[in-house]
Amino acid sequence: MLTLLVVSEHRGELGVKLGGIIEQMSGISVHDGWSTYRKFEVLHALCNCHHIRELVAVNELDGEPWAGEMIALLLRMLRSVERAHAKNSTSLPKQTLTQYATKYDNLIRQARILHPPRPPGRRVKRPKAANLLDRLDIHREDILRFTHNFDVPFTNNQAERDLRMLKVKQNVSGEFRSPNGASDHAIIRSVISTALKQGQDVIDVLQRALAGNHWHPAT
Repeated sequence: MLTLLVVSEHRGELGVKLGGIIEQMSGISVHDGWSTYRKFEVLHALCNCHHIRELVAVNELDGEPWAGEMIALLLRMLRSVERAHAKNSTSLPKQTLTQYATKYDNLIRQARILHPPRPPGRRVKRPKAANLLDRLDIHREDILRFTHNFDVPFTNNQAERDLRMLKVKQNVSGEFRSPNGASDHAIIRSVISTALKQGQDVIDVLQRALAGNHWHPAT
């Protein structure tokens, strides 16, 4: 596993920077649903921890029971995948997948009674629950990809953990002194995170880098 952290002034520029890298890679991109990621011609999977946080709000604050049932369903799917993976299985039984898909579809239909699809050609302000439901409906294949491919994680939490120290630095300091300083910090954190993932001694990796004898991670 590798870590790459980059700095940009706005998200659009970040998408351009990441695009040049992502387009050279194969595999599946697990992310939070940011629309810019859809420009990249890769398979997508959506982070279900993001969905669960939003569903909790819809269930508890908006009082919509379908959201609580969707949380329970997603977690039940996750437990099934974990049990199957522990037994060295590579997929869930077709019957199980069909049962889960049917339950998922039923919950979407139930929620559509409260939040009909957006009228075609009209830009109408809609509640957050409706926008969440649209994502769950339109991108269901990406949301449930983890049940069909055990290499796909349930969440993108690893990426968020990789970002955490960068955000801590930003919050404590208030800001970076210069774009170059921010970029240097991102590079250092990328090296440290990658070294940890690859089981390397971080101090040794950094000392080698300072000496010009760079460690090259396995890809």
